[in-house]
Amino acid sequence: MPGMRTATVTRRSHFSPSPAPSMLAPMLGRGGWIWLLVAAIVVGMIAMAAHIAPGALDDDDRRLQLIYLCIVLAALSAGLAARLQARPGTSISHLGAWGVVFAALVLIYSYRDTFVSMRDRIEAELVPARGQETGPDAIAFALEADGHYHVYATVDGAMIPFLVDSGSSDIVLSPADARTLGMQPEALDYTTRAATANGEVRGAPFTIHTLKVGPIAMHDVPATVNQAEMPVSLLGMEFLRRLRSWGVTDGRLTFQQ
Repeated sequence: MPGMRTATVTRRSHFSPSPAPSMLAPMLGRGGWIWLLVAAIVVGMIAMAAHIAPGALDDDDRRLQLIYLCIVLAALSAGLAARLQARPGTSISHLGAWGVVFAALVLIYSYRDTFVSMRDRIEAELVPARGQETGPDAIAFALEADGHYHVYATVDGAMIPFLVDSGSSDIVLSPADARTLGMQPEALDYTTRAATANGEVRGAPFTIHTLKVGPIAMHDVPATVNQAEMPVSLLGMEFLRRLRSWGVTDGRLTFQQ
């Protein structure tokens, strides 16, 4: 009968097995492909670690760290999968942006030494008195517009600007810089005398406990505080003669300890 034939057709369509693609599609719709990507990334990380550092995963602590990172990555991926299901377009754009940020961070970390060198070179050009380290115990300074070499040095923890003066036998601090170090220039004992182009000057001797110029460090260095005001402190031969070498090449003054 027509009614029975219709019921039979309906029953067959209800119990007919679903093809495999119809089961896979909902999984992918729920972000299943993210899990496949995560699995590929984890496998890649393990393979890369084994290639770069053979035996690195033999350590129990490192294996536990890797498991912890995988759990964190899985939790983040679950949240990402849920967000992709709710707002796929926005989430994919955000994912792409974070991918670019991550790639940039990896690039900066991989070439960190190059970027640090570039930063130091740019800083040395913009602020010549800071200098540019040219080795573990060497630093170079560019000639400034006034025709002199200026140096920032750390004197007992305080940053002091100096003018390099090979004609000065001492390291001479101005009264203003002496105040920066906590001294009271008016209370010092000015017992030394020196003849200069401007006449005789008097100074108060003291000892710099630690003097640093870039990577160069000196200890217990004799210096004087000038009695008269002066525009800038002087880094004289008392500093220069303690260096292994110093000199000017192509307009750059280099110190090496």
